[in-house]
Amino acid sequence: MKIVEYTPQHSAEVADVLYASVHAIQEDLYSQAQRKAWTAGIIDNNKWKKRLLISKPYLFLIDNKIAGFIELDSKGYIGCLYVVPTMQRRGVASSLLRYICIVAVEAGLKRLTVHASLVAKPFFEKFSFEVEAENKVMREGIELTNYSMYKSLSV
Repeated sequence: MKIVEYTPQHSAEVADVLYASVHAIQEDLYSQAQRKAWTAGIIDNNKWKKRLLISKPYLFLIDNKIAGFIELDSKGYIGCLYVVPTMQRRGVASSLLRYICIVAVEAGLKRLTVHASLVAKPFFEKFSFEVEAENKVMREGIELTNYSMYKSLSV
């Protein structure tokens, strides 16, 4: 197990992790139509690769396979945090979040922010993130709910 920085050779596997993670969400939280809208952006492989080159996620590897990934931009925004469904509830997301907290503090950031899904909200609350707002966002003409959350860092 190790956390490494993204390289372009990982783009397809990162997309697969996101897709599998979203489509494993229970229907009572997000409908099939909502999950399809959520993952529509990764279907355009060139657009997805360009995004990853900019966001440069951190990858949690187990036996050289991606078990999860997290994005952190220079302003402290967590763009994505996804874990392969078979590896959920095994500490992968927690390890990734702890890792980027260290990276953020070392970079002098004072705050982390995220738009957390209904599924992710309790996870981030466990790590002392607070809700600023509930959001309704449109993707592919479908409404999704997420939460603007933040965590202050000790620098």
